[in-house]
Amino acid sequence: VEFVKDRTTREPHPQMVRDLVNSAFAKGLLLLGCGKSTLRLAPPLVIDAQDIDTGLSLIDECLTALK
Repeated sequence: VEFVKDRTTREPHPQMVRDLVNSAFAKGLLLLGCGKSTLRLAPPLVIDAQDIDTGLSLIDECLTALK
């Protein structure tokens, strides 16, 4: 997932990725930054639907708080 400051100019937003990774880690979710302003999602092969829903909810929570 790539984060940009402005969709028109596509200027990278590395601070958003750092803040998101730190915020998610504080809530118990480990995320990986990749490159300048990209978030890498790498779930295990044995993940179930409940874990996916929980992870996405935590990411949504963190992004909402960072806006």
